[in-house]
Amino acid sequence: MIFRTFFGFFMSVAVLGILLVNVYPVSEFEQVEEYPEYHSGWLQYSFTINQTLADNYNDNFNTSLEAGDSIMSFYIGTQHIIEKLNPELCNSDAYSEATSDEIKECLKGRMEGNYSDPILSRGEETEWEENQRKNCEEDLDSLYESDYYQQASDEEKEEMEDQQTIDRDIACSFLASNEVTWYGSYAAIVFCFFSTILCLTTTFKLTGKKLCGFTLLLCGLIIMAYSGHHYYHILEISSNFEAMASNSSSMFEIDVTPGVTFFFNAGAGLSSFIMSIFVFRAPTDDDDW
Repeated sequence: MIFRTFFGFFMSVAVLGILLVNVYPVSEFEQVEEYPEYHSGWLQYSFTINQTLADNYNDNFNTSLEAGDSIMSFYIGTQHIIEKLNPELCNSDAYSEATSDEIKECLKGRMEGNYSDPILSRGEETEWEENQRKNCEEDLDSLYESDYYQQASDEEKEEMEDQQTIDRDIACSFLASNEVTWYGSYAAIVFCFFSTILCLTTTFKLTGKKLCGFTLLLCGLIIMAYSGHHYYHILEISSNFEAMASNSSSMFEIDVTPGVTFFFNAGAGLSSFIMSIFVFRAPTDDDDW
């Protein structure tokens, strides 16, 4: 039993580290520019082009892009939205008049927006969140009342309605997945903190194995729950982006994939769950908590 609970202690420390990265405040872009895939990697999507658009870029900007290449990528996390262009574009004729600092900024990417911590911010939202919430709450009535809608043809009206519906659904998915992940991370941190202490005390036979296993189990279930919820919204966003691309003459495709942070968290949740089973099944002389 000592080996299993001691291993459970190290597992709890590792999981706690992953969870703390989720909520650790990173306010400056310079702190995340070297690791954008992790700090803003719950979801990432990129615009991949077809050969017609690639030829257009090659003719106008002297690039060597091909069909299937990505021209722009976004890394979406619980704190940041980072945009990065294809490095070839940053070194192309499109930036022929740019300064060296501007080219460096293009290569490292730029901060597109920020999300706030829903607990520590006490309800105060960033400008990005306010715009997202406005898009999420916006219905079609405002579109129907607009002049450009009333003057459009029936086909254009249908396209406008579809586009606004897609924009609304994407904004709602971003907000819902982000908020649940924040609260889930804090809840998992609490149980993971207690499992760290209890697994250590169980190793020295100060407490029973069940408390260690129970807190590990709850931690794992919470992490898997909010990771699964986030993945559900990734699928929703992906389907909406596919609909958006189909309405844009198929000049590009939008590839949506889970980011590195998603796999770290999902793996941490599964590991905690499996470790709790090992702790529960550890041989012991008594059955104390």
